[in-house]
This record gives sequence, structure tokens and C-alpha cells, in this order.
Amino acid sequence: MAVLVVIIGVVLGLCLVSTALLRWNEMKYRKKGLPPGTMGWPLFGETTDFLKQGPSFMKNQRTRYGSVFKSHILGCPTIVSMDPELNRYILMNEGKGILPGYPQSMLEILGKSNIAAMALLSSLKQICGVESSSLSDQFMPEFSKLVLGTLSLPINIPNTNYHRGLQARKNVVRMLVSTTSMMAVKYLHDHPRVLEELRKEHLGIRERKMAEDPLDWNDYKSMKFTRAVIFETSRLATIVNGVLRKTTKEMELNGFVIPEGWRIYVYTREINYDPCLYPDPYTFNPWRWLDRSLETQNYFFIFGGGTRQCPGKELGIAEISTFLHYFVTKYRWEEVGGDKLMKFPRVEAPNGLHIRVSDLCA
Repeated sequence: MAVLVVIIGVVLGLCLVSTALLRWNEMKYRKKGLPPGTMGWPLFGETTDFLKQGPSFMKNQRTRYGSVFKSHILGCPTIVSMDPELNRYILMNEGKGILPGYPQSMLEILGKSNIAAMALLSSLKQICGVESSSLSDQFMPEFSKLVLGTLSLPINIPNTNYHRGLQARKNVVRMLVSTTSMMAVKYLHDHPRVLEELRKEHLGIRERKMAEDPLDWNDYKSMKFTRAVIFETSRLATIVNGVLRKTTKEMELNGFVIPEGWRIYVYTREINYDPCLYPDPYTFNPWRWLDRSLETQNYFFIFGGGTRQCPGKELGIAEISTFLHYFVTKYRWEEVGGDKLMKFPRVEAPNGLHIRVSDLCA
């Protein structure tokens, strides 16, 4: 009996301590003007739930508190914005009291110059199913050249850092292009009607040319449906869920007061699946992009936004278009091995995409 009393006492004590800690942490960050939300445990905040639940955590918090809420994730008090208009404002006004805001732990471990490289490596590993060691062997030397090139005099002659940086940019873009190309091949395999329309477009281009003629600029500009396929692939295969920013001064956003030094998580993932922008958003439907106004609408963040717009966007699209042209006009393919495409936390082929390729005319 005495043991039972002790156990009950310990449990009650832990409950009281836990409640007190949670209450204390909420009071610590209860400042006038802040958005609603919860801050979780001292030090750890809500990081565990954020990392474990991913998009579900974000959706649940939005349901409870609205599209702008406070939290404590990755060691930082953070304002999460799932509001498309506010996200656009933040991305378009970087430098006006808002700067990139990676967590201090990440900066200290990886180094400021390696943050982008490590983020890309992580994304590529998840999408391609490539082991990080082999990917690093290919990617990191090129990325280092790219960084050195940006810090050099713009003199484009052989053996200068600037020249090596330009060459490295091409190599980096090529690595990234392979990811989107793989996802496009997967989606085309699963959607025969889309493949038929794409093949029709490219066979039409071949009919206007001699067999040995390469593609030219006019051919590329005529690939309307191809561009639509690439955009739809990029929309569904979300790699980056959002970006972190940091306030350099107290500022007001959407009627809320954001303290100096707080992080702002610009969460853009859900915009790609917004039914108001993309009807039937989880369906692979490239035809939606034939309306070019969709590409220029204010909440088009597939390739970044503001000063962080991807500089290799058009080059990447051109390279993927060229790959698709020769692939769909020369070959047919089928998946082998029963590979599955995971849709959480992002679209990916965990074990790579294994296909059997045969001649189209065979």
C-alpha cells in the first residue's frame, strides 16, 4: 500500500511540475501584440512535434490559431506564416528589417557558407534516393567553386575563380535537373494521357526537322505543354517546405507585433496544394499551366520568391525540356521492381526509380 501511495505521489508530482513548466514557458513569451499559439516546453519548445508530424502539425496549429501563429521550434521563438499574402510580402521585402534566419545551432555546426549546400544535399538525397556520401563527392566540390566564383572579380578567362564558378554553376544545375527529370518520368509513366500529349508535341517538332538536326531556340519556345509538365512536376514534388527569416528590429506584420530577433517561418508548402489556386490540387494536371497567368500569379513560389528567386530556373527548364524531347521521341519505358512514390513528408522515390527502357519503334 505504501508503495502505491509513493507511485501515485510521484506521478502527481511529475504532472504538477510538467504543468508548471508549460505554464512558465507560455508566460515567458506572452507579449502584447504577438500572434496566438503555443510555445511548448522550455528550451525544446514544440520541435519534437514539428519534426515528427510535419505538415500535420502545421495544419493543426492553423486550424486552432489561424494562418499566422507563434511557436518555439529548432531552438528559436518563431512566428509561422501560412498566409500567402504575408509570405509574399516577406519574400519581396528581404533586407527591410528581415534577413535569412537559420537556427544558431545549424550555423555553428555547418558554417554559414555551407548552409545552402547542405540543404540541397538533404533534399536531393530524399528525392533521388542517392547516398549522401556519393552525392557529396560530386556536389560539394562544385558548390565550393560556385561560392569562390561569387567572391571574385568578374573576369571570365580560364583558371580564374570566376570562370570556374560559371562552370560549376552549370554542373550544379545539371545535378538539380536530374531530380526533376526523374520525377517527371515517374509522373508521365503513371499518367499515359499526359505522356501521349507530350509525345505528340515533340514528334511534331521532329517532323519539322531533319533527323540529325539539333533543337534550336524556336523549338524550345514552342514546347508549351512540356513547360506545363515541368511546372506541374515541380508543384507536386515539393522539395522545400519553407524558408526561415529573422527580424532585425521590432516590426508589425498583419497587425501583429514581431519582436526583434524572432524567427519567421515562411511556410510555402501548402500554397502548392491550395484548391483556390489549383483546383483538384493533388491531381497531376499539366493542362492547368497552359494558362500562363498561373505562372505570374502573386503566390507562385515553386522556384522561390523575391530576391531568392532561383537564378537557374530557365536554364533548368531548358535542360529538362531537352531531355524529355529525346527521351519521349526515342523510347518507351516501364517501371520494374514495384517502386513506390511516397507523398509524406514530400513526394519522393525512397529507393530510386528503376525502369526498363526500350526503343519506341521496336
